[in-house]
Amino acid sequence: MNAGDKLVTLQTLDPIYVDFTLPQQQLAGLAVGQVVNLSVDTFPGQSFSGKINAISPKVDAATRNVQIEATIANPKQVLLPGMFANVKIDIGGTQERLTLPSTAVTYNPYGSTVYVVKPAEPPKAGAPATPGAPAPRPPPMPRASRSSWPSRSSSRPARRAATRSPSSRAWKPARWW
Repeated sequence: MNAGDKLVTLQTLDPIYVDFTLPQQQLAGLAVGQVVNLSVDTFPGQSFSGKINAISPKVDAATRNVQIEATIANPKQVLLPGMFANVKIDIGGTQERLTLPSTAVTYNPYGSTVYVVKPAEPPKAGAPATPGAPAPRPPPMPRASRSSWPSRSSSRPARRAATRSPSSRAWKPARWW
């Protein structure tokens, strides 16, 4: 042994300090005393909570990140120095969002449209039909006999249209019914 050699490393396990970095864009949503939640792979499904106790006043010029320090209560001393941890900070309230595939959106010049299909409610007894419900079919019409169709020998005049013959440049009338 020589003078100045390390004999023992002293660590504080309760509370334990967590050092992590965040991008500078997140700095506006941070404050000392804000709650953090920590999870480690050693204890899946278990969460540890603590508070931010220091935010570095300097932004790292190379990464544009800010150093943060949080204190986590560790009464059972299960968290150890050097463990990898996932830190979550709640910045703002939860927001409910609707996500859907882009193929469900109909794009039109007057705006985008999404159709929502909802199950129909059962009709109430004696209530009129609901809008959007198919109308009852009318009774079938009797088929017309061929003798009731108009014939070519009817007294009405033939309709005329102008066509051009491919062999001549003159326009001549054509007959069509």
